[in-house]
Amino acid sequence: MTRRFADLHLNANLKDTQAIKRLINKAATLGYHVISIPFTSEMPQNEVEAIRGTCNQSGIDFVLRADLHPRTPDDLMRSLRKLRRKYEV
Repeated sequence: MTRRFADLHLNANLKDTQAIKRLINKAATLGYHVISIPFTSEMPQNEVEAIRGTCNQSGIDFVLRADLHPRTPDDLMRSLRKLRRKYEV
């Protein structure tokens, strides 16, 4: 059985598409099989799909991730209900 490496929290400037492409290609070169970049819920779907396409071209699986910063337990529950089926991590 071969090892599969994953990085589920790559910090990238979401406005710099060239830097994201270089980051994805570097991860593929280093042997990663799965990566994730945290997004905000306001991120346009076409930009997410462009990043997913770049990952597919590089042979890397892409996991959609959201970071939550709730102030109260009710705020956390509200955010989880809203984002439950949109994000994988």
